[in-house]
Amino acid sequence: MKKLLKREKKQLEGPEKDKFVNNPDLLTILLSDDMFKNNNKAMIDEIITFFLAGSFTLRSVNSNLFMYLGMNPDVNQKLMKELIDTHLKDFVNDTKPIDTEKVYTFESVETLKYFVNCFYESLRIEPPTVASGGVYTEDQTFPNGLKVKKGDLFVINMQSMQNDRNEWFSPEKFMPERFDSNSPYYKRPDGNKRNPFSFNPFLGGKRICLGKTFAEIVAKFVVPALLSRFTFELVD
Repeated sequence: MKKLLKREKKQLEGPEKDKFVNNPDLLTILLSDDMFKNNNKAMIDEIITFFLAGSFTLRSVNSNLFMYLGMNPDVNQKLMKELIDTHLKDFVNDTKPIDTEKVYTFESVETLKYFVNCFYESLRIEPPTVASGGVYTEDQTFPNGLKVKKGDLFVINMQSMQNDRNEWFSPEKFMPERFDSNSPYYKRPDGNKRNPFSFNPFLGGKRICLGKTFAEIVAKFVVPALLSRFTFELVD
């Protein structure tokens, strides 16, 4: 990691600096930040945190998704049809192993709309982190009149919000159609639009999960790739 930092610093000081600054990765951002750029220990800690956050999120979400697909054969069948129609037509009768690295590309996985719905539904029922919180660093008064003091603890229970019966039809059921804007389940049971905070598995703003984008992008490759080469079933 120290060698990587040294190499990146050299690149940022070299003639191709603009190429890295204009299209920065996490390390470039840290090396350009006044709080981190002269503190190797802090940068390494931040990078490890990012990796762990993404890895934990990905592992729990993907394993949950395989479980729910096993519990809901009709959903699994619909998802497999999408994979065949979009990526696997030429391999249906082929006995050779599928080269998933060539079949699935960054651009092509964006067409997997039903998979994304399944991914989100898995996140809704069981978010990677059930609850998250922190401590207020200053006194504050909210628009609704709620007052908090410096040092007050707050906790946001994402799992409860995402299983609220006022916001979701039969929240205990695995229903990917909830995230399809053409489905009647896209709205609340009373027919109104869902509260934007009713689905918030990664939180947002300054407290957004560091692993959000990593988990979303990698999941689009890992799960379809595994489903393309293996058959999974739920064992009691």
